Amino acid sequence: MNRLRKVIGNAIISLLGQAVTWTSTMVLTISYGRFLGDEKFGELYFAITFVGLIGFPIDAGFNDQLMRDVAQEPSKALRYTTNILCFKIILWIILYGLILLLSLLLGYNDETRIVVAICGISLLTSSITSLMSGLH
Repeated sequence: MNRLRKVIGNAIISLLGQAVTWTSTMVLTISYGRFLGDEKFGELYFAITFVGLIGFPIDAGFNDQLMRDVAQEPSKALRYTTNILCFKIILWIILYGLILLLSLLLGYNDETRIVVAICGISLLTSSITSLMSGLH
């Protein structure tokens, strides 16, 4: 009975956490549209999409491979994680440079290039986050 209570409690906590995530995402999206206005919101959406289209190789199956390899040989988890992390950082440096160069060559204004640069940095942080999540 105690075990069932733990499972139900954990499920309720998980559901509440998911509800908070969905609610905050919706409020944030509404706030973006309201406070940024249509032009600035479009600029932000463009930057996110631009970075996502160029930066997609940084998450090209590495996390799945890490989970498989660590499940087969847990003793090599540190080595696998370090190798993938180094590879992602090197790949990010190359892709980030490409993103900045393309935004300059395509003639976007300074403000748009700054937003693109910030979104490019978030590409690295989200990639490292997904790597650690996959390891966990």
